[in-house]
Amino acid sequence: MKKFFQMLLNPVFIIVYFIFLYVLLKLCKYGKGYLAYDIPVLILCIILLFVWIAVCMTLIVTKKEFIMIKWQYWLKIALGLMIVSTLYSGYNVYDMIAHKSGKISYYFDKIFRDKEMTLSNSSLFSGGFIEFMEEAKETMAMPDKLYLSGTANIKCGYSGRITSFDMFVYGKKNNETKTYLISYKDGEKVKFRLDGYADPKYSEDILLQPFLDTLQALAMDDYIEPFQIKYSGVQNFGYNNDNIYYVDKSKNVKTVENLTQEIQGYTTVIEPLTENGPRLKKYIYVDNVYNIPKTPVKKGDNKTNEDYPLRSMVSDLIGYKLKITDAAAGSRFYSLYKTVDGEVNWDEWNEDPFSGELGVASGIVFMNEKQGYIGMSSASGEGATLYCTKDAGKTFTKVNLQSPEPYDYPSMPYKEDGKYKIKVTSGADNDQPNDFLLYTSTDGVKWQVGE
Repeated sequence: MKKFFQMLLNPVFIIVYFIFLYVLLKLCKYGKGYLAYDIPVLILCIILLFVWIAVCMTLIVTKKEFIMIKWQYWLKIALGLMIVSTLYSGYNVYDMIAHKSGKISYYFDKIFRDKEMTLSNSSLFSGGFIEFMEEAKETMAMPDKLYLSGTANIKCGYSGRITSFDMFVYGKKNNETKTYLISYKDGEKVKFRLDGYADPKYSEDILLQPFLDTLQALAMDDYIEPFQIKYSGVQNFGYNNDNIYYVDKSKNVKTVENLTQEIQGYTTVIEPLTENGPRLKKYIYVDNVYNIPKTPVKKGDNKTNEDYPLRSMVSDLIGYKLKITDAAAGSRFYSLYKTVDGEVNWDEWNEDPFSGELGVASGIVFMNEKQGYIGMSSASGEGATLYCTKDAGKTFTKVNLQSPEPYDYPSMPYKEDGKYKIKVTSGADNDQPNDFLLYTSTDGVKWQVGE
Protein backbone atom coordinates (compact mmCIF):
# COMPACT_ATOMS: atom_id res chain seq x y z
CA MET A 1 0.00 0.00 0.00
CA LYS A 2 2.87 2.37 0.82
CA LYS A 3 4.45 1.79 -2.59
CA PHE A 4 1.09 2.36 -4.26
CA PHE A 5 0.73 5.81 -2.63
CA GLN A 6 4.35 6.62 -3.50
CA MET A 7 3.44 6.05 -7.15
CA LEU A 8 -0.02 7.57 -6.99
CA LEU A 9 1.04 10.87 -5.43
CA ASN A 10 3.20 11.82 -8.37
CA PRO A 11 3.03 15.57 -9.22
CA VAL A 12 1.42 14.68 -12.57
CA PHE A 13 -1.49 12.94 -10.79
CA ILE A 14 -1.87 15.82 -8.31
CA ILE A 15 -2.00 18.46 -11.08
CA VAL A 16 -4.62 16.51 -13.07
CA TYR A 17 -6.65 15.96 -9.89
CA PHE A 18 -6.64 19.71 -9.10
CA ILE A 19 -7.75 20.52 -12.67
CA PHE A 20 -10.54 17.96 -12.31
CA LEU A 21 -11.78 19.52 -9.04
CA TYR A 22 -11.61 23.06 -10.45
CA VAL A 23 -13.61 22.23 -13.59
CA LEU A 24 -16.10 20.19 -11.55
CA LEU A 25 -16.75 23.11 -9.16
CA LYS A 26 -17.30 25.54 -12.03
CA LEU A 27 -19.72 23.13 -13.69
CA CYS A 28 -21.67 22.71 -10.44
CA LYS A 29 -21.88 26.46 -9.90
CA TYR A 30 -22.37 27.89 -13.40
CA GLY A 31 -23.29 24.95 -15.60
CA LYS A 32 -21.98 23.96 -18.99
CA GLY A 33 -20.33 26.69 -21.07
CA TYR A 34 -18.81 28.87 -18.34
CA LEU A 35 -15.35 27.41 -19.09
CA ALA A 36 -14.15 26.62 -22.59
CA TYR A 37 -14.25 22.88 -23.35
CA ASP A 38 -15.33 22.16 -19.76
CA ILE A 39 -17.00 18.80 -20.44
CA PRO A 40 -14.18 17.41 -22.64
CA VAL A 41 -11.58 18.57 -20.09
CA LEU A 42 -13.52 16.94 -17.23
CA ILE A 43 -13.84 13.66 -19.15
CA LEU A 44 -10.16 13.76 -20.10
CA CYS A 45 -9.15 14.31 -16.46
CA ILE A 46 -11.29 11.37 -15.31
CA ILE A 47 -9.73 9.13 -17.96
CA LEU A 48 -6.20 10.23 -17.03
CA LEU A 49 -6.84 9.68 -13.31
CA PHE A 50 -8.19 6.18 -13.88
CA VAL A 51 -5.36 5.33 -16.27
CA TRP A 52 -2.82 6.56 -13.74
CA ILE A 53 -4.37 4.45 -10.97
CA ALA A 54 -4.40 1.42 -13.28
CA VAL A 55 -0.75 1.99 -14.22
CA CYS A 56 0.23 2.25 -10.54
CA MET A 57 -1.52 -1.03 -9.72
CA THR A 58 0.12 -2.73 -12.68
CA LEU A 59 3.59 -1.54 -11.64
CA ILE A 60 3.00 -2.79 -8.10
CA VAL A 61 2.14 -6.25 -9.45
CA THR A 62 5.14 -6.30 -11.79
CA LYS A 63 7.37 -4.82 -9.07
CA LYS A 64 8.54 -1.88 -11.14
CA GLU A 65 9.15 1.46 -9.43
CA PHE A 66 10.16 4.01 -12.11
CA ILE A 67 7.37 6.53 -11.21
CA MET A 68 7.72 6.14 -7.49
CA ILE A 69 8.24 9.28 -5.36
CA LYS A 70 10.22 8.49 -2.21
CA TRP A 71 10.63 11.99 -0.82
CA GLN A 72 8.58 11.75 2.37
CA TYR A 73 7.96 15.49 2.71
CA TRP A 74 6.38 15.63 -0.75
CA LEU A 75 4.20 12.63 0.01
CA LYS A 76 2.86 14.28 3.15
CA ILE A 77 2.32 17.62 1.43
CA ALA A 78 0.61 15.99 -1.59
CA LEU A 79 -1.65 13.84 0.57
CA GLY A 80 -2.57 16.84 2.71
CA LEU A 81 -3.35 18.97 -0.36
CA MET A 82 -5.57 16.23 -1.79
CA ILE A 83 -7.51 15.82 1.45
CA VAL A 84 -7.99 19.57 1.95
CA SER A 85 -8.97 20.24 -1.68
CA THR A 86 -11.39 17.29 -1.70
CA LEU A 87 -13.07 18.41 1.53
CA TYR A 88 -13.22 22.02 0.29
CA SER A 89 -14.79 20.98 -3.03
CA GLY A 90 -17.22 18.61 -1.36
CA TYR A 91 -18.36 21.27 1.08
CA ASN A 92 -18.89 23.81 -1.70
CA VAL A 93 -20.98 21.37 -3.73
CA TYR A 94 -23.05 20.54 -0.64
CA ASP A 95 -23.49 24.24 0.14
CA MET A 96 -24.73 24.95 -3.40
CA ILE A 97 -27.29 22.16 -3.15
CA ALA A 98 -28.41 23.09 0.36
CA HIS A 99 -28.77 26.82 -0.35
CA LYS A 100 -29.92 26.49 -3.99
CA SER A 101 -27.15 28.79 -5.16
CA GLY A 102 -25.62 26.86 -8.03
CA LYS A 103 -26.59 25.19 -11.27
CA ILE A 104 -26.29 21.79 -9.67
CA SER A 105 -29.15 22.67 -7.32
CA TYR A 106 -31.40 23.10 -10.37
CA TYR A 107 -30.66 19.54 -11.51
CA PHE A 108 -31.15 18.16 -8.02
CA ASP A 109 -34.47 19.99 -7.93
CA LYS A 110 -35.49 18.34 -11.18
CA ILE A 111 -34.52 14.91 -9.88
CA PHE A 112 -36.28 15.14 -6.53
CA ARG A 113 -39.06 17.70 -7.17
CA ASP A 114 -40.07 17.22 -10.81
CA LYS A 115 -42.44 14.31 -11.40
CA GLU A 116 -44.60 13.19 -14.31
CA MET A 117 -47.84 11.31 -14.80
CA THR A 118 -49.75 10.09 -17.84
CA LEU A 119 -53.21 11.48 -18.51
CA SER A 120 -54.90 8.17 -19.27
CA ASN A 121 -58.31 9.67 -20.08
CA SER A 122 -58.27 12.99 -21.95
CA SER A 123 -62.05 13.33 -22.23
CA LEU A 124 -63.52 15.84 -19.81
CA PHE A 125 -67.03 14.60 -20.51
CA SER A 126 -66.24 11.06 -19.35
CA GLY A 127 -64.59 12.27 -16.15
CA GLY A 128 -60.99 12.31 -17.37
CA PHE A 129 -59.88 15.22 -15.18
CA ILE A 130 -61.64 13.82 -12.08
CA GLU A 131 -59.99 10.44 -12.62
CA PHE A 132 -56.62 12.11 -13.04
CA MET A 133 -56.94 14.06 -9.76
CA GLU A 134 -57.95 10.92 -7.85
CA GLU A 135 -54.95 9.07 -9.27
CA ALA A 136 -52.64 12.05 -8.61
CA LYS A 137 -53.67 12.25 -4.95
CA GLU A 138 -52.64 8.64 -4.48
CA THR A 139 -49.52 8.62 -6.67
CA MET A 140 -48.12 11.93 -5.38
CA ALA A 141 -49.25 11.35 -1.79
CA MET A 142 -51.22 14.60 -1.87
CA PRO A 143 -53.20 15.82 1.18
CA ASP A 144 -56.92 15.06 1.16
CA LYS A 145 -57.78 18.75 1.57
CA LEU A 146 -56.26 20.91 -1.14
CA TYR A 147 -56.28 24.69 -1.51
CA LEU A 148 -55.83 26.68 -4.71
CA SER A 149 -53.34 29.48 -5.28
CA GLY A 150 -54.34 31.66 -8.21
CA THR A 151 -56.61 30.20 -10.90
CA ALA A 152 -57.15 26.64 -12.12
CA ASN A 153 -57.51 26.63 -15.90
CA ILE A 154 -58.60 23.76 -18.16
CA LYS A 155 -58.75 24.13 -21.95
CA CYS A 156 -60.66 21.66 -24.10
CA GLY A 157 -60.79 21.08 -27.83
CA TYR A 158 -63.68 19.69 -29.82
CA SER A 159 -66.09 17.39 -27.96
CA GLY A 160 -64.47 18.01 -24.60
CA ARG A 161 -60.97 16.63 -25.29
CA ILE A 162 -58.58 18.11 -22.73
CA THR A 163 -55.77 20.00 -24.48
CA SER A 164 -54.14 21.70 -21.49
CA PHE A 165 -54.55 22.57 -17.83
CA ASP A 166 -52.54 24.23 -15.09
CA MET A 167 -52.98 25.02 -11.41
CA PHE A 168 -51.00 25.53 -8.21
CA VAL A 169 -52.42 23.72 -5.18
CA TYR A 170 -51.22 23.11 -1.65
CA GLY A 171 -52.27 21.42 1.56
CA LYS A 172 -51.04 20.10 4.89
CA LYS A 173 -49.68 16.62 5.45
CA ASN A 174 -48.02 15.59 8.72
CA ASN A 175 -48.25 19.26 9.78
CA GLU A 176 -46.14 20.35 6.80
CA THR A 177 -47.25 22.45 3.84
CA LYS A 178 -46.99 20.51 0.59
CA THR A 179 -47.28 22.33 -2.75
CA TYR A 180 -47.92 21.06 -6.27
CA LEU A 181 -47.47 23.06 -9.47
CA ILE A 182 -49.37 21.01 -12.06
CA SER A 183 -49.34 21.59 -15.83
CA TYR A 184 -50.31 19.66 -18.93
CA LYS A 185 -50.08 20.25 -22.68
CA ASP A 186 -51.67 18.09 -25.34
CA GLY A 187 -49.48 15.16 -26.32
CA GLU A 188 -47.20 15.43 -23.30
CA LYS A 189 -47.20 13.99 -19.81
CA VAL A 190 -48.63 15.86 -16.85
CA LYS A 191 -45.80 17.68 -15.08
CA PHE A 192 -45.60 18.16 -11.31
CA ARG A 193 -43.21 20.43 -9.41
CA LEU A 194 -43.32 19.52 -5.74
CA ASP A 195 -42.64 21.52 -2.60
CA GLY A 196 -42.18 24.92 -4.25
CA TYR A 197 -42.68 28.38 -2.79
CA ALA A 198 -46.16 29.17 -1.48
CA ASP A 199 -47.84 31.79 0.63
CA PRO A 200 -50.48 29.48 2.14
CA LYS A 201 -53.69 31.11 3.38
CA TYR A 202 -55.66 27.93 4.14
CA SER A 203 -58.85 29.89 3.53
CA GLU A 204 -62.04 27.91 3.00
CA ASP A 205 -62.77 30.28 0.11
CA ILE A 206 -60.05 28.71 -2.05
CA LEU A 207 -60.76 25.01 -1.53
CA LEU A 208 -60.19 22.91 -4.65
CA GLN A 209 -62.84 20.28 -3.93
CA PRO A 210 -65.86 22.45 -4.93
CA PHE A 211 -64.29 22.79 -8.37
CA LEU A 212 -64.02 19.01 -8.75
CA ASP A 213 -67.58 18.60 -7.42
CA THR A 214 -68.82 21.10 -10.01
CA LEU A 215 -67.11 19.28 -12.87
CA GLN A 216 -68.63 16.01 -11.69
CA ALA A 217 -72.11 17.53 -11.44
CA LEU A 218 -72.20 19.35 -14.78
CA ALA A 219 -73.40 17.83 -18.03
CA MET A 220 -71.41 19.62 -20.73
CA ASP A 221 -72.05 17.36 -23.72
CA ASP A 222 -73.46 20.30 -25.69
CA TYR A 223 -70.01 21.96 -25.71
CA ILE A 224 -68.97 20.69 -29.13
CA GLU A 225 -66.74 23.67 -29.90
CA PRO A 226 -63.48 24.32 -27.95
CA PHE A 227 -63.94 25.97 -24.54
CA GLN A 228 -62.07 26.68 -21.33
CA ILE A 229 -62.90 26.34 -17.63
CA LYS A 230 -61.61 28.67 -14.91
CA TYR A 231 -61.88 28.41 -11.15
CA SER A 232 -60.38 30.59 -8.42
CA GLY A 233 -62.58 29.80 -5.42
CA VAL A 234 -65.30 32.05 -4.02
CA GLN A 235 -66.39 34.95 -6.22
CA ASN A 236 -68.82 37.76 -5.48
CA PHE A 237 -71.07 39.09 -8.27
CA GLY A 238 -73.07 41.53 -6.21
CA TYR A 239 -76.62 41.62 -7.59
CA ASN A 240 -75.67 40.86 -11.19
CA ASN A 241 -77.12 37.45 -12.09
CA ASP A 242 -76.15 37.44 -15.79
CA ASN A 243 -75.21 33.93 -16.97
CA ILE A 244 -75.04 32.63 -13.37
CA TYR A 245 -76.45 29.25 -12.31
CA TYR A 246 -76.51 27.18 -9.16
CA VAL A 247 -75.45 23.52 -9.37
CA ASP A 248 -75.47 20.87 -6.62
CA LYS A 249 -74.07 17.39 -5.99
CA SER A 250 -77.32 15.82 -7.27
CA LYS A 251 -76.58 17.44 -10.67
CA ASN A 252 -79.48 19.85 -10.39
CA VAL A 253 -78.99 23.18 -12.17
CA LYS A 254 -81.04 26.27 -11.40
CA THR A 255 -80.88 29.85 -12.61
CA VAL A 256 -80.17 32.55 -10.02
CA GLU A 257 -83.37 34.47 -9.41
CA ASN A 258 -83.28 35.59 -5.77
CA LEU A 259 -81.62 39.00 -5.75
CA THR A 260 -82.37 39.92 -2.14
CA GLN A 261 -78.75 39.24 -1.25
CA GLU A 262 -75.38 39.35 -2.96
CA ILE A 263 -74.60 36.43 -5.25
CA GLN A 264 -71.42 34.67 -4.21
CA GLY A 265 -69.95 31.21 -3.84
CA TYR A 266 -67.52 28.68 -5.29
CA THR A 267 -67.65 29.68 -8.94
CA THR A 268 -66.61 27.72 -12.03
CA VAL A 269 -66.63 29.75 -15.24
CA ILE A 270 -67.06 28.06 -18.62
CA GLU A 271 -66.41 30.19 -21.66
CA PRO A 272 -66.15 29.41 -25.39
CA LEU A 273 -62.89 29.65 -27.31
CA THR A 274 -64.59 30.07 -30.69
CA GLU A 275 -67.28 32.41 -31.99
CA ASN A 276 -69.68 29.53 -32.60
CA GLY A 277 -69.33 28.07 -29.13
CA PRO A 278 -72.04 28.22 -26.44
CA ARG A 279 -72.31 31.41 -24.42
CA LEU A 280 -70.33 32.01 -21.26
CA LYS A 281 -71.79 30.46 -18.09
CA LYS A 282 -70.87 30.77 -14.41
CA TYR A 283 -71.77 27.91 -12.07
CA ILE A 284 -71.90 28.33 -8.29
CA TYR A 285 -71.64 25.06 -6.40
CA VAL A 286 -74.07 24.62 -3.48
CA ASP A 287 -75.40 21.72 -1.41
CA ASN A 288 -78.95 22.11 -2.70
CA VAL A 289 -80.07 24.44 -5.49
CA TYR A 290 -83.59 24.50 -3.99
CA ASN A 291 -82.40 25.57 -0.56
CA ILE A 292 -79.85 28.34 -0.96
CA PRO A 293 -78.72 29.56 2.50
CA LYS A 294 -79.55 33.16 3.35
CA THR A 295 -75.97 33.67 4.44
CA PRO A 296 -73.85 32.21 1.63
CA VAL A 297 -70.21 31.31 1.93
CA LYS A 298 -68.47 34.36 3.30
CA LYS A 299 -66.28 36.20 0.88
CA GLY A 300 -62.76 35.41 2.04
CA ASP A 301 -59.49 37.21 2.31
CA ASN A 302 -58.33 35.86 -1.02
CA LYS A 303 -60.00 38.84 -2.68
CA THR A 304 -58.25 41.66 -0.81
CA ASN A 305 -55.15 43.37 -2.12
CA GLU A 306 -53.62 43.57 1.36
CA ASP A 307 -53.64 39.79 1.85
CA TYR A 308 -52.85 38.95 -1.76
CA PRO A 309 -49.79 41.05 -2.69
CA LEU A 310 -49.78 39.56 -6.21
CA ARG A 311 -53.06 41.27 -7.16
CA SER A 312 -53.86 44.98 -7.62
CA MET A 313 -57.32 46.28 -8.56
CA VAL A 314 -57.44 49.71 -10.22
CA SER A 315 -61.23 49.88 -10.06
CA ASP A 316 -64.17 47.57 -9.41
CA LEU A 317 -63.68 46.09 -12.89
CA ILE A 318 -60.04 46.58 -13.93
CA GLY A 319 -57.13 44.90 -12.19
CA TYR A 320 -53.80 43.14 -12.65
CA LYS A 321 -52.14 40.15 -11.00
CA LEU A 322 -48.92 38.12 -11.20
CA LYS A 323 -49.29 34.41 -11.74
CA ILE A 324 -46.58 31.77 -11.28
CA THR A 325 -45.96 29.96 -14.57
CA ASP A 326 -42.75 28.06 -13.79
CA ALA A 327 -40.35 27.44 -10.92
CA ALA A 328 -36.74 26.37 -10.46
CA ALA A 329 -34.31 26.21 -7.54
CA GLY A 330 -36.42 28.26 -5.17
CA SER A 331 -37.21 30.96 -7.77
CA ARG A 332 -40.32 31.63 -9.83
CA PHE A 333 -41.22 32.79 -13.32
CA TYR A 334 -44.31 34.99 -13.62
CA SER A 335 -46.81 36.22 -16.20
CA LEU A 336 -48.97 39.33 -15.81
CA TYR A 337 -52.74 38.84 -16.09
CA LYS A 338 -55.45 41.48 -16.49
CA THR A 339 -59.17 41.52 -15.72
CA VAL A 340 -61.74 43.97 -17.07
CA ASP A 341 -64.84 42.36 -15.55
CA GLY A 342 -64.18 42.51 -11.81
CA GLU A 343 -62.05 39.32 -11.49
CA VAL A 344 -64.53 37.04 -13.21
CA ASN A 345 -62.06 36.38 -16.01
CA TRP A 346 -58.30 36.87 -16.07
CA ASP A 347 -56.45 36.99 -19.41
CA GLU A 348 -52.70 36.79 -19.91
CA TRP A 349 -51.50 40.32 -20.63
CA ASN A 350 -47.70 40.09 -20.51
CA GLU A 351 -46.10 36.65 -20.52
CA ASP A 352 -42.70 37.91 -19.26
CA PRO A 353 -43.02 41.16 -17.25
CA PHE A 354 -39.66 40.64 -15.49
CA SER A 355 -37.79 40.23 -18.81
CA GLY A 356 -36.53 36.74 -18.10
CA GLU A 357 -35.49 37.36 -14.48
CA LEU A 358 -36.38 34.66 -11.94
CA GLY A 359 -37.00 35.18 -8.23
CA VAL A 360 -39.93 35.61 -5.87
CA ALA A 361 -42.45 38.37 -6.61
CA SER A 362 -42.47 40.88 -3.75
CA GLY A 363 -45.66 42.67 -4.80
CA ILE A 364 -47.68 44.50 -7.42
CA VAL A 365 -49.43 47.87 -7.26
CA PHE A 366 -51.06 49.96 -9.99
CA MET A 367 -51.61 53.65 -9.31
CA ASN A 368 -53.99 53.82 -12.27
CA GLU A 369 -54.78 51.76 -15.33
CA LYS A 370 -51.56 52.87 -17.08
CA GLN A 371 -48.92 53.26 -14.37
CA GLY A 372 -47.93 50.45 -12.04
CA TYR A 373 -45.08 48.65 -10.31
CA ILE A 374 -44.05 45.06 -9.76
CA GLY A 375 -41.27 43.81 -7.50
CA MET A 376 -39.04 40.75 -7.48
CA SER A 377 -36.78 39.59 -4.68
CA SER A 378 -34.15 36.88 -4.59
CA ALA A 379 -35.20 33.43 -3.38
CA SER A 380 -33.58 34.20 0.00
CA GLY A 381 -35.41 37.54 0.32
CA GLU A 382 -32.15 39.42 0.90
CA GLY A 383 -32.68 41.96 -1.90
CA ALA A 384 -35.35 43.12 -4.31
CA THR A 385 -35.79 45.05 -7.56
CA LEU A 386 -38.72 47.22 -8.65
CA TYR A 387 -40.05 47.49 -12.21
CA CYS A 388 -42.27 50.28 -13.54
CA THR A 389 -44.78 50.39 -16.41
CA LYS A 390 -46.30 53.45 -18.02
CA ASP A 391 -48.26 51.58 -20.71
CA ALA A 392 -50.69 49.43 -18.68
CA GLY A 393 -48.29 46.56 -18.16
CA LYS A 394 -47.25 45.96 -21.76
CA THR A 395 -43.61 46.80 -20.97
CA PHE A 396 -41.64 47.26 -17.72
CA THR A 397 -38.33 48.97 -16.92
CA LYS A 398 -36.19 48.69 -13.80
CA VAL A 399 -36.50 51.42 -11.17
CA ASN A 400 -32.94 52.61 -10.46
CA LEU A 401 -32.77 53.87 -6.86
CA GLN A 402 -28.98 53.45 -6.37
CA SER A 403 -29.46 52.73 -2.67
CA PRO A 404 -26.32 52.41 -0.52
CA GLU A 405 -25.59 49.25 1.43
CA PRO A 406 -27.25 47.63 3.31
CA TYR A 407 -30.51 49.15 1.99
CA ASP A 408 -31.43 46.75 -0.79
CA TYR A 409 -35.10 45.88 -0.31
CA PRO A 410 -37.58 48.45 -1.69
CA SER A 411 -41.21 48.15 -0.65
CA MET A 412 -43.99 48.71 -3.16
CA PRO A 413 -44.48 52.42 -4.03
CA TYR A 414 -47.42 54.37 -2.61
CA LYS A 415 -48.82 57.85 -3.08
CA GLU A 416 -49.01 60.38 -0.25
CA ASP A 417 -49.33 64.18 -0.21
CA GLY A 418 -49.29 64.27 -4.00
CA LYS A 419 -45.94 62.42 -4.22
CA TYR A 420 -44.87 58.88 -5.00
CA LYS A 421 -42.90 57.30 -2.14
CA ILE A 422 -40.81 54.16 -1.61
CA LYS A 423 -39.35 52.86 1.64
CA VAL A 424 -36.12 50.88 1.23
CA THR A 425 -35.05 48.58 4.09
CA SER A 426 -32.21 46.12 4.61
CA GLY A 427 -33.95 42.88 3.64
CA ALA A 428 -37.53 41.58 3.58
CA ASP A 429 -37.43 40.48 7.23
CA ASN A 430 -36.11 43.74 8.65
CA ASP A 431 -37.26 43.86 12.29
CA GLN A 432 -36.46 47.58 12.74
CA PRO A 433 -39.43 49.45 11.24
CA ASN A 434 -37.78 52.86 11.62
CA ASP A 435 -34.60 51.81 9.81
CA PHE A 436 -35.26 52.70 6.16
CA LEU A 437 -34.48 55.17 3.40
CA LEU A 438 -37.39 57.16 1.98
CA TYR A 439 -37.38 57.93 -1.73
CA THR A 440 -39.84 60.37 -3.30
CA SER A 441 -40.85 61.28 -6.84
CA THR A 442 -43.26 63.64 -8.52
CA ASP A 443 -43.83 61.43 -11.56
CA GLY A 444 -43.06 57.95 -10.26
CA VAL A 445 -40.09 57.61 -12.63
CA LYS A 446 -37.25 59.81 -11.28
CA TRP A 447 -36.53 59.26 -7.58
CA GLN A 448 -34.54 61.10 -4.91
CA VAL A 449 -33.77 60.45 -1.25
CA GLY A 450 -35.88 62.40 1.22
CA GLU A 451 -38.94 64.60 0.88
